[in-house]
Amino acid sequence: MKKFFLIFVTAVLVASVSVFAAYNIPENTNNTKYETTHTMASTSLNRKPVEFTPSPTVDMTGFELTKNSPSKLNFKCIDEYQEECFPNNAYHPKVLDLGKDGWNGYRYWISYTPYPEGNDEFENPHIVASNDLINYSEIKFYRPVLQNYKKGIRFNSDSQLVYNNDLNRLEIIWRYTDYDIDYASLLMSYSYDGNTWSEPQNFFETYDRVKEDMVSPAILYDKGTYKVWYVNAYKVKYRELKDNKWSKIRMCKLPYENDAYSWHIDLIKNKDKYEILTCATTDKNDRKHMNLYYAKSDDGLKFGTAKAVLRPTGYDADWDGNGLYRSTFMYSDGMYYVLYGGRNDAKNFGVGLLFGKDMYNLYGTNCDYVYDSVNSAQKFWNFIDQYKDFTGEPDIRKKGFKIVES
Repeated sequence: MKKFFLIFVTAVLVASVSVFAAYNIPENTNNTKYETTHTMASTSLNRKPVEFTPSPTVDMTGFELTKNSPSKLNFKCIDEYQEECFPNNAYHPKVLDLGKDGWNGYRYWISYTPYPEGNDEFENPHIVASNDLINYSEIKFYRPVLQNYKKGIRFNSDSQLVYNNDLNRLEIIWRYTDYDIDYASLLMSYSYDGNTWSEPQNFFETYDRVKEDMVSPAILYDKGTYKVWYVNAYKVKYRELKDNKWSKIRMCKLPYENDAYSWHIDLIKNKDKYEILTCATTDKNDRKHMNLYYAKSDDGLKFGTAKAVLRPTGYDADWDGNGLYRSTFMYSDGMYYVLYGGRNDAKNFGVGLLFGKDMYNLYGTNCDYVYDSVNSAQKFWNFIDQYKDFTGEPDIRKKGFKIVES
């Protein structure tokens, strides 16, 4: 079994070194506020001890960086019995950053589908809101269990959030299928205040599911046009919806470093680039044991080679020990944030939190986001504030950290 560890190679070999010691600190930087340091060692990742500056207002005792996220995020199922039996078994997240001013009181809006022990009866879209990515509002939206539910045949899945800036409303779009009649659709509900939601309406439907099904849609709204990337037959495809008319299907080019097959995707537009995050499999008969991959595109159709950015831990007891699934990401204030889906073979599912200045250097923390969420959020953002002050991440990748297999 492959195990992946984050280790120091050359940069930090002595104990009293800042966590940023290997970074290229810009000339004329005032270092006085970093003189007092605090040990941050992660034995679980076979790391040398590293240090960072403590905060006078936030107790950072015990804070560590990790490669994956030991703690799930606290995404709950509206069904209290399922949540009690299978806590935080959320899947297929989507996060939107609606800016520092927020939208109806919250900056971050997040959708997900509960998946308690892999039971698709409860795989119905939920929405929560947050101002720190870690502590959440009450559930703002959910769909009840389908009255016509049939295991593996008729069920909801694959929720996606869209902000319609022309109408200043939040829209949730999710997939509904009926395999018995070769039917697939995308349904939409919307809200102007985050609390009151419309009844679902058809966004897309087809009775030719094999050819036209939109698995894991990633949707951007742009000046009256819905731009939709999705997976069909393990390939990423693209269509547009404008004035209630769908464009023809276009194929996207997305090669993988290991000839993997796309299964689920998320996509953002970051400045002038389209960026895609996928979970992909090298075996079409196995969609449980996957990695996450990332690539960029100038036009949203031709992507560079997708390279792995995250793998399961390889430890059966970890909630993300055996496989990764549909994940979501955003770029905000010079930092990537990734809410990633994971699972183990004991049917424990969840969503974790990572961050990084680029998608090839992602880090988690050892914070407990479920039972100590308030303190964890303070520690997380205190560290982020320091991390942003330093440059040289590419230099770190070459000299300071590397992934090794054992």
